[in-house]
Amino acid sequence: DKRLADYGIFFPTTFQLLYISSQMLNIFVKDLKSRSTNYTVSSSETVLGLKKMIEARTDVVVNQQCLTYQDKELEDGKTLAYYKIRSNDTVSLLLRLRGGHWNGMN
Repeated sequence: DKRLADYGIFFPTTFQLLYISSQMLNIFVKDLKSRSTNYTVSSSETVLGLKKMIEARTDVVVNQQCLTYQDKELEDGKTLAYYKIRSNDTVSLLLRLRGGHWNGMN
């Protein structure tokens, strides 16, 4: 058992607790041919989790996928909530080309 002092936290420290509830989202993933596919996901789903869902439907393996939202590349370990992705938003799917570039970005 550890105390707060064991972590260097002493009086008079104030804590703020943040509760983030997860909600279900209907989002669209648009490919390079402008085809959109609907996915129902939790806002707490990671980008990697979404990539795995895309792989299951499209056979595009995770390491060949690059997802972007509002012109920003999404990081695998971050959640959809982190990027403030909401229901009916569209995420773009780009594909890795040989040499490490993303089709549509470089």
